[in-house]
Amino acid sequence: MFSFFRRRDAKVYPADKIGDALYERFPKADALPEKAELWFDVYFKTEADADAMQRYVESRYPLDLSRDHDTSMENEPTADGKDTYGAWNVEFTLPVKPRHADLSHTIREVERAIRDYRGNHGGWHLGIAEKGEG
Repeated sequence: MFSFFRRRDAKVYPADKIGDALYERFPKADALPEKAELWFDVYFKTEADADAMQRYVESRYPLDLSRDHDTSMENEPTADGKDTYGAWNVEFTLPVKPRHADLSHTIREVERAIRDYRGNHGGWHLGIAEKGEG
């Protein structure tokens, strides 16, 4: 039966934050691109921890990375309200396959590194890969 309403394929787009982001960005399961970008925003209380995170990321991934010192975030409470973000910011974009398993693996790996380097995760965003990359 024909329907105007597209149904979300739970095998491609599981009902979680990653599945939601994947569905929002790439809603046609039969037209998923080969490449996407996963952007992370991370804050640190010390420059040394930000440096360590930068070295870790640069050693593992081809990426677009930027550093900043933003004193306005120094006392900004984290999303859970248990901490403050910190003034040292590291933002980076990783190339990924827009598949739930690949995204989950990459996000878990980066979040583990963020914890290891005492960072506060500002968030991540799934985007469309730039033409001509990688």
